[in-house]
Amino acid sequence: MSNRETQLIEAVEKLLDLANELAESSDPDVINAALLHAASRYNAFVVALNTDDLKDEKRSAVSYLVGEYKAMLEEQLDDFIANPVVAEDDD
Repeated sequence: MSNRETQLIEAVEKLLDLANELAESSDPDVINAALLHAASRYNAFVVALNTDDLKDEKRSAVSYLVGEYKAMLEEQLDDFIANPVVAEDDD
């Protein structure tokens, strides 16, 4: 595994740990919305940082990021189809 892949996995795990921690005292739907908002905000920042003409590249950036998100979401949903989530008892 490359250093970049290792960094990616570690970052994902840290973000999920934080989301799970926040979900202990908040509605998971709120945390989900917060993650989506944070991802879009950070994505926009990175795109803006890496282009000389954001207005010109906006459409292609959105298309790329939406495509990446769609592929990742489909992969994760397929995993949950194969491995259903079991609700925990509140006892």
